[in-house]
Amino acid sequence: MPGRLEELLAMVATASRGFEARELSTDRLFPSPVNARKEVGDITELRDSIREQGILEPLVVRPGEAGKYEVIIGSRRLACAKELDLAVVPVVIQRISDSDAIVRSLVENLHRGDLSLEERVIAYRRLHRFDPERFGSTKGLSRAIGRGHQKIVEDFQAYEAMQRLRPSGVEVASKLPPQAAQRQARAAIPERHATLLEQAMASVRSRIPAESIDSTYEQLARMIAPLDQEKARRLLDFFKMYPDKPLEEIESMALATIERAISIPAETARQIEELASSTGERRDWSEVITELVRTTNGEHEQADEQQAQTPVAPPSGVTHVVSRPSTPAAETPRNDDETPTVQYELFGSPEEVTGEKLVNKTIWNLEHAQIQADFYTVGFSGKEISELVRILRAAGVTNLVDVRHSRLTPYKPEYNNGVLESALNADGIEYNHRPDLGVPSELPAHARTYGSKEDVWSWYDDVVVPKIEQEGPAEFVGNLGDTVAFMDADADPTESHRHRIALALERGELRGYDL
Repeated sequence: MPGRLEELLAMVATASRGFEARELSTDRLFPSPVNARKEVGDITELRDSIREQGILEPLVVRPGEAGKYEVIIGSRRLACAKELDLAVVPVVIQRISDSDAIVRSLVENLHRGDLSLEERVIAYRRLHRFDPERFGSTKGLSRAIGRGHQKIVEDFQAYEAMQRLRPSGVEVASKLPPQAAQRQARAAIPERHATLLEQAMASVRSRIPAESIDSTYEQLARMIAPLDQEKARRLLDFFKMYPDKPLEEIESMALATIERAISIPAETARQIEELASSTGERRDWSEVITELVRTTNGEHEQADEQQAQTPVAPPSGVTHVVSRPSTPAAETPRNDDETPTVQYELFGSPEEVTGEKLVNKTIWNLEHAQIQADFYTVGFSGKEISELVRILRAAGVTNLVDVRHSRLTPYKPEYNNGVLESALNADGIEYNHRPDLGVPSELPAHARTYGSKEDVWSWYDDVVVPKIEQEGPAEFVGNLGDTVAFMDADADPTESHRHRIALALERGELRGYDL
């Protein structure tokens, strides 16, 4: 009985201070059934290290049945110890609930980066079952395990694709990238491809016959398998735009655009390609480009001649107007960094309307008008990054959501890729890029040639806005952070897709304000 008495005393001590550090024999230890990680994987290097150095970090365990202990953290170390025939290992004994055990196991393995997609999602679902109130939302999961809300959402999306593709034999590889041979054979896709695939399918699922969804899933997966991420995204963007077209035609369109885009912007290549095919008889690109150049030069010459003959009268209250050649917006986008050319009279002297003055005006309104908003929107055209940050701080924004489809813009290169993110983080503002809330560049290019901007807004309301409505406007904003601003490029909110987001949220009785 002394052994049993010693164990009871140890349990009392453990309960009184929450944990106990000691050594336990390996035959009393077994991996906990609630662990996120189910396979120990390759332990060769770890085993060699333990052989030389011993176990440096104690295993975290909790009491089990019949005097045994469940290993919550350290299953790989336990496997090594048993292979090396170690009699005892150092442990920390803790009394923790099933849900807390899953959280501990998840956090440990997520930080190590060696959980498979399936292990992550199964752990999320277990947590939800154990404590729906605490872990019933992706936001609750994010707070508990320290994984970004968007990453958790993407985990579920990739897992949905994995389940859809499993019967067809297409593998979703998550722990390691699939081998090149598997991708070339169109038998495996990376996890990120799976996420993009599910996002694309979700946006147009209502427009695809139910009996065709699984076959469409498989065909798209095999199409994007050998492609890099950017090319896969582009092909899926074409699919979202034209879900009614045959997939072979979509693949041909997307990959032709990619090939041409090596030296020509994608949307320009798209327009040229469509013009080359518009007459029913395929024309060579060089012929189309020559025709476009000749036409454009003729328009410019005519516009310059008309401008030279027509005097420009300044409107009332304006001392000077600098004229510009009249060029179609679709062909020559206005450079939003240019200082506005209209000068207004102030106490008898002209004042130039600069970006800085407009920023000062916005900040003044924010600080003095007591604006109450559930969310904000903002366009960065005409603003330096430092000016954008000043405005966001004045509004109390803590989370900026970049809703551009691509973080590359030819007009404001300082807003490309990670430059903006670094500047925001330095000021304590979180940055989140949501390309799924953006508009693929090919769509407005197509609309400029064959339709109108209303066609773009119609597409956005049909494909993107339902994601917001499905989640619920309040939950959608809440899951993005405390005080959220949605950002795209355009200065005028009514000409940008962030306005469609604002309208959707306002229909949910949220109040928005454009900065």
